[in-house]
Formats: sequence, structure tokens, C-alpha cells
Amino acid sequence: MGGNSTKSENAVSIGNLKLYFNKAEFLPGETVQANVVLVLTQDTYCDAITIKFKATEQMIYKGNIQKPYTVIDRIAQMIQIQKKLTRGSHNFQFSYQLPNVLQPSYYLDKVNERMQSSQVRNGETITTDQEEKLKFTLMYMMVSQLEIKDKNILDMEGLNIMKIGSAANNQPINDTFSEVLKNFYGNYGLYQQRVFIKRSEFNPGETIPIQLSFENKGSKPLKSVNVKLIREQNFIKPESGGRENKQKKLTISDINLIQIVPPKSVKENVGIHFKIPDDPKLILPSYNGGAFSCRYFLQFTFLYNGAFCSEVSTSRQVPILIIGKNDRRFN
Repeated sequence: MGGNSTKSENAVSIGNLKLYFNKAEFLPGETVQANVVLVLTQDTYCDAITIKFKATEQMIYKGNIQKPYTVIDRIAQMIQIQKKLTRGSHNFQFSYQLPNVLQPSYYLDKVNERMQSSQVRNGETITTDQEEKLKFTLMYMMVSQLEIKDKNILDMEGLNIMKIGSAANNQPINDTFSEVLKNFYGNYGLYQQRVFIKRSEFNPGETIPIQLSFENKGSKPLKSVNVKLIREQNFIKPESGGRENKQKKLTISDINLIQIVPPKSVKENVGIHFKIPDDPKLILPSYNGGAFSCRYFLQFTFLYNGAFCSEVSTSRQVPILIIGKNDRRFN
């Protein structure tokens, strides 16, 4: 079975090459079994076929195509031939163990950002909306190449790398933090909060069970808790005249939990359920690369009553991974 072909057989007058894999999808650390089929149009002396494993990131932003950024470029196999091969088809087999640490293949064509610009015409301010579209890919491929008589015969076939399902990558979140709260009216003492979530990876549309614990060593009661899901994007814009780093933070959804703790409680445990939206325009798979990153945080804000009807608060962000439906990131 061949992979997702990024470049079909590059035929020359002498012949062509074609790569075939034993399957279309692989996990990090898995061994790729492959065949290289060399078809010659005449008897030809061949030295060796070089097999490379490559990974590239590429982005298109507002119609500007960024030069591919090479993440991996290493020789996977050298198939030694060193003899004259007859005209016709020749088959060579090889295997290659993928690195144990690989980010899943990633394809993004869903981000539309609306940017407002204003111009003054004849004393009147005119505001227009512009839509900015971002495309981004992380692509893995095997490249086979044979040099004959100053000509290259090559083929490139894509590999779809899946996310590895491992309990080691899905650890619980257990975050305890404390702070002395104060404002203009005074110091209210020490307040301690704890966030516990059984795992750290979730799918779009999934509900996250969260356990909150409070220990009030101060003088004021807890008033409310706000929980937000925040998406943070970073990418390099391939603009003319240079490359500009752009960061965007977007609150996806939030819930307010009003008076979830009795006013005079000193210690309390509260269970809540936070649902991740299932909107593909909002929920993109988590990714952390050189040209593009997409990260998610749950932000907890604890609000306490202060003196003279004032309020004091403390906030905490905990990172989570959103991995996409069916444990896939390539769609």
C-alpha cells in the first residue's frame, strides 16, 4: 500500500521509482515496512538508492506562501546495488523504525480571523472587515532517490503519523496554589485552592469533570468561581520585508459558578462539569511546532468578598490537550 503521494513517479528517460508502504498510518516508534520499485527503460549501472525520512512545516497566510521549514531530514536507508541492472522492474525491500517522539501529522485549513481597519474619508470614519485565512501543515514523507548519469530519479510518499495512545501522555492534573489576598482596603490573609482533573487530554465536545477544593485561612468568604477555556495561537506571518510573530488569545467558552460555597465555609470540595464546545472553527487540535502552535488552558478565577463591598480575586491557568475526535489530529 502506498502512502499519501506528495509527488508521483518522477519519470526520466532512464526509468522511474515508486515507494510502497505496508500501511497508510503509523505510530511514533513503529517500524515502517516498505518496497521500492525501480522500473528501468534500458540496462543501467546503479550504485545505490538513498531513502530519506523528512518532515516539514509550511504555512500560507493571507495568500503568502511561507518557505517550508524542515523539521526532520535524515537518511533512513541506503540500498546498495553497485551493479548493472537489466531493463524492466526491480523490487527492493527495507524497514525503518520511526523516532519514538513525533508530533502527529497536522493539517489546518479552518482559521478565519476578522480584522477591522478604519479610514477617514471626507470627515467620515469608515470601518471595514477583512478576513485573514491561515493554512498550516506538518507533513511526514519518505523520499527515495537514485542518481544515474547526472540525473535524479526520485519519488516522495507521505506518511500519516498518528497520536500514540499512552497513559504516560495523559497524566492527571493536580494543581494546588495559595495566595495572600489584599486590596486597597486591607490584607485578608491566606487562601488556598486546588484543581484536580483525572486526565489532561480531551476530545472536542467532551465534558471535563473537575474537582475544586478550597481552604479559607483568611477573613473573607468565597463569592464565586469563573472557569474559562482559552485557546492561544502563535504563528510566524510570512509577510513581505520580514517575518512577524503573531499571538492571539481567544476565550472559547466560560462558566460562572455563583455562590457555590456556603458563605462561612472554611473547607469545601466541589465537583463541576465543563463541556468543551464541538465547533470545528473554534476547537483545533493542540499543536506545538516551530512555525505554528495552538495551546489550550483552563483558567480558574476565584472571587472573594472584600471590605466595603469590594472584591479580591486570584487566578490560575492549567494546560490541557485537545486531541481531536477518534484520537486523530490529521483530518
